[in-house]
Amino acid sequence: LTILLFLLTCCAPFSGSAQDRPIAYTAEDSIVSNADEGTVELFNNVNIVFGETTLQAGYAKIYWKDQLVEAKGYKLPSGEMTQQPVFVESGKTFYLSEIRYNWSTEKAKIKALLTQEGENFLNGDAVKKVDSNTLYMAGTGFTTCSHEEPHFQIKTGKSKVVMGERIITGPAHFEFFGIPTPLVIPYGYFPTNIEKPDISGLLMPSFQNSPTQGLGLVNGGWYFPINDYMNFELRGDIYLRGSWALAATTNYKKRYKYS
Repeated sequence: LTILLFLLTCCAPFSGSAQDRPIAYTAEDSIVSNADEGTVELFNNVNIVFGETTLQAGYAKIYWKDQLVEAKGYKLPSGEMTQQPVFVESGKTFYLSEIRYNWSTEKAKIKALLTQEGENFLNGDAVKKVDSNTLYMAGTGFTTCSHEEPHFQIKTGKSKVVMGERIITGPAHFEFFGIPTPLVIPYGYFPTNIEKPDISGLLMPSFQNSPTQGLGLVNGGWYFPINDYMNFELRGDIYLRGSWALAATTNYKKRYKYS
């Protein structure tokens, strides 16, 4: 058992079909190794690098035999949790409460996730990451509102997120300021990258508070891919005082030819 009470950097090799690269890790307070169990515990300002994937947290424990790492925040003497995990993979940043990540399979179980996907901000109570691109989320909320407590969002019990492509939900409802509304959709399909010509679906609206029109949802609608060179967007606005608007946009584009 080794305890280091100062900043320490370590590297250890691992094998796996995905990547054969070392893991580098640091911790500000201490690193505790248990050779018999094949584990390493890291405390305070933990940083772990798996190739191009990084994990920052207040506390982490590495299980070498299982190629697994668990991470969560750092508990202060006052009882407050700080340094909540931040997981970065393939250029995507995930803010978490807890994570259990297998660096060989790239699978993970996550509690309390927050991330940005396209123009949408996603949050989930419990998340299963099945590969580098796909998430299954329970207790999902997503919105275009960037506030920590969003003014409005769509809430659903379960969803599937294909990063860089789409969000798929079951029955979902709108919430305003945390209050559920009777605005319900039985099924949701939201493209998050409309540059891909084969993805159609709902376009998330934005929240707006107009002094003359009242509260409203604006610029929501449906995206229709027509072919590799043309698409069509039908968007609309609606306000609580009765105002509404519709807009249609068709885009034509062929590289080096026309747009």
